[in-house]
Amino acid sequence: MDDIDSMWTSGSLGDSSPEVLLNTVWFLLTLHMGMRGRDEHYKLTYGDLCIHSTPDGFKYVEFNERDTKTRSGETNASRQFKPKMWNSPNNISRCPLRIFEKFLQKRPVEMCKSESPFYLAVNYNYSNDDIWYKKQKMGKDRINTIMKRVAASAGLSGKKNKSFSSKNNGYMSYQE
Repeated sequence: MDDIDSMWTSGSLGDSSPEVLLNTVWFLLTLHMGMRGRDEHYKLTYGDLCIHSTPDGFKYVEFNERDTKTRSGETNASRQFKPKMWNSPNNISRCPLRIFEKFLQKRPVEMCKSESPFYLAVNYNYSNDDIWYKKQKMGKDRINTIMKRVAASAGLSGKKNKSFSSKNNGYMSYQE
């Protein structure tokens, strides 16, 4: 079993609680959208990610990237395409689209405006049918430690992960 499977099977990734769901959305956006570093995640807004469908009915999330420090419209640093995260109906428990949609459903309605911050602070006093997140932006330091907390929860602390990375060199330390 690889490290990513370990994170799923241990329950570190999934949708069982507000924190696990948020961590999973962060992980999936890093993996599928190529998001780098805490600043890119921190600056993400609700309107930056949109759900679309192909003519044959396949759903996906598209990242409508705004200019960033390393990706501005003035240079060749902008992506040549809009990153997408596709529906995975053959593995519903790990389906990125299903997890993304659940994350959106658990937000306060007031935080579903285009300019609203994407990552919200976790409401630890929740019920399963309730809103799982506060009307408060998650802090940079909390975002910065998501991978470390997921790895520790899965028993992977201190290892170098070669399965995926949000960095160009292909490696990500769980201790970052």
